[in-house]
Amino acid sequence: MSRLTLVVTLALLTAGYLFSDQRRIGKRHDLSWNSYYQLGTNYGNYAASENYPDLSVVGALISDSGALGTATLIAPNYVVTAAHVVKNDYYEIPQAGNWKFIMYYDFGDATSSNVYQVESLRCPPSLDISTNHFQSFGGRG
Repeated sequence: MSRLTLVVTLALLTAGYLFSDQRRIGKRHDLSWNSYYQLGTNYGNYAASENYPDLSVVGALISDSGALGTATLIAPNYVVTAAHVVKNDYYEIPQAGNWKFIMYYDFGDATSSNVYQVESLRCPPSLDISTNHFQSFGGRG
């Protein structure tokens, strides 16, 4: 294989990896996936207690374009999430109608009774989600 072919092949593989829209989920090598499901559902050794928080209020926030992140139910009709979940360099300006909140430990298998349409997006005054501009605390951008 020529040096040029090798360089081009490596460049294509690297570009494919760096610009892929695939989300990768990692886990510790010494834990099974079942341990993560049990923790997310507060089951078995991970029952909500003094040692483990009740995680039943944590769900998936998913956009129609494939953005995915976690969100936490903080009131009957409010969830909170990180700004980078709803707005980052890969996705357009977020529109509430394009987002769903899923309260189920395996969001891919959730039934319609576990899926809630997002009706509005609200951000703190220090964030302009239309431009990704963040002001520092105290309003000194």
